[in-house]
Amino acid sequence: MKFFIFLFFILTFPMITAIGFSPENLVYNSSIGQKQCQIVTINSDSKNIIVSDKWAENKDTPWNPNLFNVSASDNELSISYDKKLSINDRTIEVCISGKKAGEYHGILLIKEEQVGNSVVQAGIWIKAVISDGKDKSFLSSITGAAIGLGNTKVILVPLVFIIVIVLLIIYIKNKKRDEFNV
Repeated sequence: MKFFIFLFFILTFPMITAIGFSPENLVYNSSIGQKQCQIVTINSDSKNIIVSDKWAENKDTPWNPNLFNVSASDNELSISYDKKLSINDRTIEVCISGKKAGEYHGILLIKEEQVGNSVVQAGIWIKAVISDGKDKSFLSSITGAAIGLGNTKVILVPLVFIIVIVLLIIYIKNKKRDEFNV
């Protein structure tokens, strides 16, 4: 009996394939109306591959593909890629642009051709951050939104504190010098 089980695995092993892809996730950072593209490489022996996408209603939705139930256009995103790949096509260019600023989460689904009762499907996480394109200032682009011309309290409080410390040190040094000169 063990021989037949072993023989079964040996004969079916060459038929078992796994789908692979690179990169594991896609991150887009662009401005409203700006189109950004990335290349996805798929490793599969399947003759045909179907590609589709699903999106979360908002960025706070947990990263669970079962909860991703809206289309890209519902989020005012435009996404383009080849929907069907043949055995000779194993790379796709995935391009995204947005009409509204925000952070959007999605999944690119890669589904192999059905063999018997078996269907293999994999997903690549997508994160698209669309900004309104208004650059706040040079300082905020380096340090982030916490420091900038619009948030002067963040700059003034430490600056005043430093000036007070420096003046205190100068006063103490002058006082000590006066004591030695007496």
